Amino acid sequence: MPARLKAKPHLTIKELKQRYREADDPILRSHYQMVWTVASGHTVSQTAALLGYERQWVSRIIHRYNEKGPDALGDRRHKNPGARTILTAELKEELKQLLSQPPPTGEKWTS
Repeated sequence: MPARLKAKPHLTIKELKQRYREADDPILRSHYQMVWTVASGHTVSQTAALLGYERQWVSRIIHRYNEKGPDALGDRRHKNPGARTILTAELKEELKQLLSQPPPTGEKWTS
């Protein structure tokens, strides 16, 4: 049986509670709530059931917090630049030209 996952004391329980209550971002708020609940003595399974998350997700957030502290919490999708474009500069220019023209009339589009 694996060891029980605990939250490292990067912040005190009181600080976690305060950050949870002050968080404007709902994702950050839920992450603080997960860490606060686990730090308060609940297991990951209990925390997941209590807060309505999957056990794996709570575990992932606790691991992230343990590794990098409070700065690792919150919605990290905002920092994701996404995939690189597949269009070359020439294709982008061609597309721009095509989109600047009115659609053809009387022609049937075929695929």
